[in-house]
Amino acid sequence: MRPLLTTKDIDILTAMLDRSSGDPAFLRLLRDKLNGATVHFPDDIPSDVVTLNSRVCYSVNGRQLGPHIIVQIEGDDLPPFALSIHAMRGLALLGLTVGEVRTIEYADGRHDVLAVEELIFQPEADRRFRDGRPFGRPAIRPAALEATSRGGLSRATPLPPGRRPVEIDEDSNGDDPGPQAP
Repeated sequence: MRPLLTTKDIDILTAMLDRSSGDPAFLRLLRDKLNGATVHFPDDIPSDVVTLNSRVCYSVNGRQLGPHIIVQIEGDDLPPFALSIHAMRGLALLGLTVGEVRTIEYADGRHDVLAVEELIFQPEADRRFRDGRPFGRPAIRPAALEATSRGGLSRATPLPPGRRPVEIDEDSNGDDPGPQAP
């Protein structure tokens, strides 16, 4: 499956690639992630995707690890609960969904199999929740219409709570009169 990344994640990973001259295995993983990514605005990223500052439980070769927070900073002095995207495992987890498995290969030929077990916290989903928008749904979504057997439109799906239906004047011959006052 293609990694799902936010526009912010893409900007950060692109900057990392521009400045990176290190481990060839890390660079290959970074390029693969950037080249294969499906990009979402932060408000549209599904709530089961590991993003920056997410708190995640995962396994490596069947051994449970975490919870860890996926962080942007790098260094050897990170707290034990932090996993940097400048490390192979942190970069590999970024953009994966709960239940997804990814194999990474190190420069020395070793392999690790990573699996996302649980996503405890995702900042984008938390922001949507605090703003009163539903989990796992984009902030803006197109109206879903059901086609009849005659090829016409029969009815719209139910509106979300707090939304009003739009009234259409059937006699307008397609001429849009513009916005109407409530």
